[in-house]
Formats: sequence, C-alpha cells, structure tokens
Amino acid sequence: MLVASLAYDAEPRYHGKPLHRWIELLPGAEAESAIQHIHTKAIPFLLQWLAQEWQPSKAREWVAHIAPRLPFLRDLPQLRRWLWARDPREFRAGAAAAAFKVLGPGASSALPGLIQIAMSSSVPGPAHRAVDALVNIGASAIPALLAIITNQNAEARFYAVRSLQQLGAEAVPAIPTLILCLSDRAVSSAADESLGRLKLEPHCVVPVLANTAQGSDPLSRALAILTLGDFRQEAQAAAPILFAALSDNDAVVRDAATNALQQIAPLLLTIATSQ
Repeated sequence: MLVASLAYDAEPRYHGKPLHRWIELLPGAEAESAIQHIHTKAIPFLLQWLAQEWQPSKAREWVAHIAPRLPFLRDLPQLRRWLWARDPREFRAGAAAAAFKVLGPGASSALPGLIQIAMSSSVPGPAHRAVDALVNIGASAIPALLAIITNQNAEARFYAVRSLQQLGAEAVPAIPTLILCLSDRAVSSAADESLGRLKLEPHCVVPVLANTAQGSDPLSRALAILTLGDFRQEAQAAAPILFAALSDNDAVVRDAATNALQQIAPLLLTIATSQ
C-alpha cells in the first residue's frame, strides 16, 4: 500500500461526523465547510482512499459469469442491482479526489504523495484519481503534473497531459511541455487537444503546429491542423499550409484542413473551393 493504513476511528471529525462521511456528501456547502475545518488533517486519509486498488469479489465474478445463461437469475431485479452496484470503495476514492478541490492550494503537502500514486500505480484508477486531485488543487500543482508527464507511466502521462486543459489560463507555465509532447506519439493526441482547448501563447504554439501539419505522419498532420483551427484568427499565419493540405493525399487530412479553414479563413476557403 502506498499510504499506511489508517483506522477509521483515527479519522478527524467535524460535528461528530467522520471525514469519510463528509466527502461522500460532496458537492455541498455543509460538506465543504466541514472539510475546510478539518483541513490538512484530512490529507493522509484522502491519499489512502484515492490510492486504493481492488478487484471484484469472486462471488460477484462467478454470478456475473453464469447469470446470462440462466434466465430466471438474469431477470431478477435484486440480482441486477447487486451486480451493478458501485463498490463503496470506488465511490469514496472518487470523493477523495473531489475533496482536494475544497482544500485547494492548502493541500500542497499532498503533492509528493499524489505524484507517487500517479507514477507507481499498476492500474489506471488510482493514477487518474491522483491527477484529478492535482488539477483540483489548482495552478500550484502544475510542477507536480509536469513531473508526471515526464515520467514513464504512460497511462498517467496521457491523463495528465489531457487534464491540463482544465486549468485554463493558469496553465501557461505548462505550454512549453505541451509543445514538447506534440512530438511524443504516446501523448501527442492529448497534447493537441489540450493546446486547442487552452488556446494560450499562440505566438509559440501556432508555428509548432504548422510545422507538424507538414510532417510525414497523416494522423499527426490531421491533429495539428484541427488544433490550428481551434486557434481561429490567431492561426491565420498558417493558412497557406492549410490551403496546401486541401490537396493532401490523405482524406482525413483534407477534411481536417477544410474544417480548420472554416474557422480561420472561411471567406478565403469559399473563394478557393468555388474556383
């Protein structure tokens, strides 16, 4: 276990209710007030819960395997509810990640633990929740997110690159790393998406996207072209490259160029296609 097991009776309480009950009530003003009151005492427990990995019980797996073959079992509403019921641990783990949004920058002491969970998890769930928690903390967690992106855990890297877009204008310090990610096949599509959603630093991003739009890989060209379209007027300098892409030998690239030009230079596209 990444974080030492902590007994429920050691949980901090507010108005007589333990922490895990409060986080399960999120979102809600009363729950947020309780978590803010508990403050950093919550962090060891939140880390433990969002790091949890578990497997379905053997009984559930066995019943799920045989039920489709036995109509009298398959049609029982109680059985269906039991099979599809969400594991309480899964619910608590997701709530733990949400609790970091309430704590915000005040949860900076959790950054090393969240990095460790994201980098070392053998299954996607804990890594995703750790990244969600970091994004919830806000801009002060950007160095931690960048550390994950430069790590070897492909699942966590991809999710961290994609999650940066949630930080909006606060993600400016991450733009150079996102630009580097464009040349990394494992995370390039996530980098394209984040750059296009953020639309930050176009003077730096647009030239790199324009260069990628002329590369040898059709998928990379198409993604770069679509991302240029997201920048709209800020990407007008790339218009000649996009017009050239209208004659690309790959249909996906041609469609991407048409869509991008509709956002960047619709009048010029109409003139070009009517000739």
